[in-house]
Amino acid sequence: MIMKDKVLFWVDSLFIQFGIAKSLQEKYDCNLYAVYDLTHFLKNLLLEQKIVNFEKEWYFWDHVRMTKKTPDIKYLESFEKKFKINIWMFSNYEALFSKRNQYHKFTHDEILSIFEQECRFFEHILDEIKPNFLVIKFTDFHRNHLLKEMCNTLGIKVLMLTPTIVGNRSRIIHEYNIQHNTSKIEIKSENVKSFSELREYIKKYNKFLQAQKIIAGGGKNSLIDKTKITLQWAKTSEKEDMNRYDYYDATKSKVLVTRFLNGLRKKHRESFIDKNFEYDINKDENFVYFPLQVEPERSLSIDAPFYVNQLEIIKNISKSLPVGYKLYVKEHFGQVFRNWREIKYYKEIMDLPNVRLLHYSIKPEEIVSKCELILSISGTTGFEAALYEKPSIIFADVNYENLESVYRLRQIEDLPNVIRKALKQKVNLLELNKFIESIEMDSFSFDEIELQNIIYAKFHNNGLSLKRDITLEEMQSFLQDQKTIFDSLALEHIKKIKK
Repeated sequence: MIMKDKVLFWVDSLFIQFGIAKSLQEKYDCNLYAVYDLTHFLKNLLLEQKIVNFEKEWYFWDHVRMTKKTPDIKYLESFEKKFKINIWMFSNYEALFSKRNQYHKFTHDEILSIFEQECRFFEHILDEIKPNFLVIKFTDFHRNHLLKEMCNTLGIKVLMLTPTIVGNRSRIIHEYNIQHNTSKIEIKSENVKSFSELREYIKKYNKFLQAQKIIAGGGKNSLIDKTKITLQWAKTSEKEDMNRYDYYDATKSKVLVTRFLNGLRKKHRESFIDKNFEYDINKDENFVYFPLQVEPERSLSIDAPFYVNQLEIIKNISKSLPVGYKLYVKEHFGQVFRNWREIKYYKEIMDLPNVRLLHYSIKPEEIVSKCELILSISGTTGFEAALYEKPSIIFADVNYENLESVYRLRQIEDLPNVIRKALKQKVNLLELNKFIESIEMDSFSFDEIELQNIIYAKFHNNGLSLKRDITLEEMQSFLQDQKTIFDSLALEHIKKIKK
């Protein structure tokens, strides 16, 4: 008898993987399982639902709690060896365990106790059901990234829905930085697009414009609506959530005060930005370009854990430049959702004599087209640089690093020499054509941000906070309305499963 595939789903409050599971069960004969990572008032809703026929379900926060228990170091040591995972590295993936947590400073034992519970919990699930596949979102917290890495080590096929370096396209892979395969792509000389043609071609996949559509953070709510939602949240009981480490010590009074203060800080910082950042590019100036990345963000914490201090990187680039060049640094527009950076952070950049700090409103292509070289930690700007015939230096593994014009920095001491070498590098047009063709071949059309915005509007008060009164009828209505999208995503997952 042929055994059915066992597929484990990681389901969070965006419900995308839940929608994929519903469509998958209709199109592929397999056994489905789920781990739910969402707030407690949705726990019973999903555990009692009959929309998706999961063989077994687990609510993550029933198994991982804040505790004063002394961690079992011997177990954690054996876990590290078994799965080739560095736990302290994973702890740095989590912003909650850093100084950015405004509510609680986690101790050594608290962090390791949390990891012990997570490791034991995930081991128990994987030992019990022995899944063939893990269907998961683009990992953004240490906990879902931990499960993904455990599955990779055990040979369980990870199907991670991941955006590509161009907008409106995604692919399903087991690691974010899997290289696009250009080895089998042949392009006749008469079909090679010029740099200007490639730029026009890629405009329909403009990631910058796509990202600007994100409504997370309540941006579409009026001040009155925000106040109502906040007061409604303040009246409700959160006793269950207080046992979660991501809400620990975040009492209502602390949260309300912190939100109020953050609002004031945000306005003060924004005023400083608008008054002091530069809006113009000097056409007569030779410069290299470094775009700040949103912080905290998984593209730094997970993809480039040794380069999270962007201020230090800017200082290192500044001291590595040849005479005759300046460094242009631009703030990321998405930092508005993190209440901007501290003013003293910006002042340290502005104090560097060969550095100019640009306003976030300047379009990236305006800077990239005029610079001589781009330096990026792990973002997509290095790829965009090639479209404008510019070389780039990156500080972490990215899926376009095999391009001749891209230099992967391995040691910070090499930066001055690598900059001088990169400044002389030309972009290989044929290679770039093949690479863009490979993106098309390796991916499929999916506007994830548009779907997320629909979910934010329907279930998350436009991204401000998750609604507490979601019903199964609303969930079924949403899945039916978006059935075409989820059916398409399910078929893409089935392709990977059958491979």
